[in-house]
Amino acid sequence: MDRRTFLRSSASVASVSAFAGCSALGILGSSGPFTVTIDYPGSWGGSVGSPDGQRSVQGSGTEQFEIEGDIVSAVAQKRDAGTGRLTVSIAAGDNVVKRQSTTAQYGTVSVSHRRGSGDDVSGDGGANQQQEQTQNQEQEREQDRQALESLEVEQVQTYVSESEGGIFVTFQVRNPTSDGIGAGAVVELSVSGQDYTYQEQKFLPIEAGTSEELSAFFPEIVQDGPDIGSVDGMSPQGSENAVTCESISEHGYECEAPDYTAHVTFVPEYEVRG
Repeated sequence: MDRRTFLRSSASVASVSAFAGCSALGILGSSGPFTVTIDYPGSWGGSVGSPDGQRSVQGSGTEQFEIEGDIVSAVAQKRDAGTGRLTVSIAAGDNVVKRQSTTAQYGTVSVSHRRGSGDDVSGDGGANQQQEQTQNQEQEREQDRQALESLEVEQVQTYVSESEGGIFVTFQVRNPTSDGIGAGAVVELSVSGQDYTYQEQKFLPIEAGTSEELSAFFPEIVQDGPDIGSVDGMSPQGSENAVTCESISEHGYECEAPDYTAHVTFVPEYEVRG
């Protein structure tokens, strides 16, 4: 990728030479730390670091983290179903060198940068690059939306398996699209007791050409780490007694079992990828 430098003033040749000579202090040769910024109005979690080590981070709103080294990476995921924009950026000094974002529910953003690679997105060249990336993403998303409309779904069911020690949510699905265009399923399980509430989500990709039974398996019921219960005695037991889920929207199903509730929402694949 070509790197372009735009001089906003009518600098002389000497000034240009001085600028080039100072590159050791600029974005390409800087030895200072990178700054990772995670911004989302709601709650988020993830990790930041370098090949020498990663650390878990969590928060809400905007947080910044300084990372030493020549390679930096960051991953962040929404912890709610909000459609606000989650943005993760990497800066070298005052220059933003990488920036990615998502508005998908429970969306994930992953960015990385190697010092000297020249992926500056804070200048005009970066703006053009961002615009091209956005156009490509929109084309992919439109294909994903078309794949979603083509999905054929039936037999959305759920049941408890004591032998497996968990809860299954299954469905028959056919995706007739081709060329790798896919959709996805978000499966959410909720279990409420007298003094606890357990909730978990699974994300299932539905690849092009798929025509099979897919399932999401929830092997544990936990709250803040420790077990709060098991599936022993929960119903319905066994696939032969499965509860059939009802369609509650164009692409959504709800499963009301005696001891828990499951929701299945089919979405464009980009929402599963984040």
